[in-house]
Amino acid sequence: MDRFTVLLFQGNGRLAQTLAESLSCYFLVAIVESLEELESTIQGSRPAVVVFDTEMASLDELAGLCRRYPGIRFICNHRLADEVMWTAALSVGAADVCASADAPSIRMSVLQNVPYPVAA
Repeated sequence: MDRFTVLLFQGNGRLAQTLAESLSCYFLVAIVESLEELESTIQGSRPAVVVFDTEMASLDELAGLCRRYPGIRFICNHRLADEVMWTAALSVGAADVCASADAPSIRMSVLQNVPYPVAA
């Protein structure tokens, strides 16, 4: 199996496609559509970054993933700017949180969180 550098776990197909297109010139990118597929792909490819839609899974599930895979950077996104929820995501292990409507910020966060230099 390919070693995907970035996994996109997104409920919004349009956002997933936009991110995949903008990141694929730098990384191997895969889109996963369920928590089970996410976990399976993580186990098989050990990505550097997961862009994690917090509307697709609970913060408890995110916390479990962060504990099981401490070397992976989880960048969360949500369609609502809810500072309480965003703070909770950061407290359970997310590296960053961005608004779903702000694809450029999500892309920049991915570039900043990959553990090796990438030319932007």
